[in-house]
Amino acid sequence: MSATTPILFDYARFVEGLKRRIDGARLTAARAVNRELVALYWDMGQAIREQQAHQGWGDAVVDRLARDLKASFPGTAGFSAASLWRMRQFHETYTAPEFLAQLVRESGCDTQRPRGSKALAVADHRQLAQAVRDMVGAVPWGHHVNLLSRLEDAGQRLFYLKATARFGRMRSALTCVPMRTADRLRTTGADCRGRARVTETGSRRGRALGKGDAIARLGIKRPA
Repeated sequence: MSATTPILFDYARFVEGLKRRIDGARLTAARAVNRELVALYWDMGQAIREQQAHQGWGDAVVDRLARDLKASFPGTAGFSAASLWRMRQFHETYTAPEFLAQLVRESGCDTQRPRGSKALAVADHRQLAQAVRDMVGAVPWGHHVNLLSRLEDAGQRLFYLKATARFGRMRSALTCVPMRTADRLRTTGADCRGRARVTETGSRRGRALGKGDAIARLGIKRPA
C-alpha cells in the first residue's frame, strides 16, 4: 500500500487569490456606483434645464432647490447650488449640437443615413443623446468636472471622454499636453494614455473606491 503524499498548503498564494478577488469586487462596485451617480447628475441637469425652459426658473429657484435637497438628504454631498449648476452644464455640454456633431463625425454613423423630416432629425438627436448618456456613465464625476472646467473644444472633450472611459485615470493627463487644438491633442495623447495605463495598474487597489466620494454623494454608508 503506497503512502499518501501530503499536499502542502500555500497560504501566501491563497491570500493573494483572495486579495485579487476582493480587488475585482471593489472595482466592480466602484464602477457601478460611479455610473449610477453620473446618471443621476445627468438626469438632474436635464430636469433643471427643462424647468428653466418651461417655467422660467432663475438663480433663486435653483438656490431654493439646493436648500430643499440638502434638507431632505442631510450629510449627502453634491447638492449645493454650484453643484446643481454644474449638473445643468454637464447635460447641456454633452447634448449640444456641436458635441453631437463631433460624435457623429468620429463614429461615421452619419454615412448613408437618409435625410428627411424634422421628426426624423429629432429622433436621431434623442438617440445620440442617449448614446452620450451611456458613454459618460463610464467616466467618474470628478473627471467630468475637470473636463468641463478645462476644455472648450468639442473634439478635445470627446477625445478625453473616450480615453478616460477606456484607460481610466486621465484627470492628471489633462496637464501633460497643451490645450491648443484637438489635432495637437490627438497626436500627443499617446503619452497620456501610457501614463494612464501605468497609473491604472499601479493603483488599482487603492483607487477602487478611492475616498468614497461617489458612495458619500449617494448617501450610502460604507459597511464596517
